[in-house]
Amino acid sequence: MIRLFAFVALAFTAAQPVAASPPPVRNFWTQRAPAHNRGVLHGKIVSVDYGRGLLVVKFPDGVRTIRVLPSTSIETKHNGNGSLTDLRSGAAVDVYISDIGGESVAQLVRIH
Repeated sequence: MIRLFAFVALAFTAAQPVAASPPPVRNFWTQRAPAHNRGVLHGKIVSVDYGRGLLVVKFPDGVRTIRVLPSTSIETKHNGNGSLTDLRSGAAVDVYISDIGGESVAQLVRIH
C-alpha cells in the first residue's frame, strides 16, 4: 500500500505544470546600470523627438541618437537654463554624453 501511495504522489507531482518565469523586461528608467562617461561631442541637431526624449545629432564621425532625460541640463546662450523645447533642428550643440546600459544619454546639452 505504501508503494502505491508513493507512486500516486510521484505521478501527481510530475503532472503539475511548472510555471516559467517571464523574460526580463528592460526598463530604462528603473534599470541600475553603471554610467560610463563618453566625453563631449560637437555637432548639429538633425531632429528632435520631444515625445520620446530623443535627439539626433550629426557629429564629425557620424549621426547618433541620444536620449535626453528629465535630469539632462540644457544650457542656452541667452538666458542660461533651457529645456527640451529649446532644442531645434540645425542648432549647433556640445553634448556631454554618458553610456548607460548600452545607450547614449545626454548629461548636458549646450546650445551655441
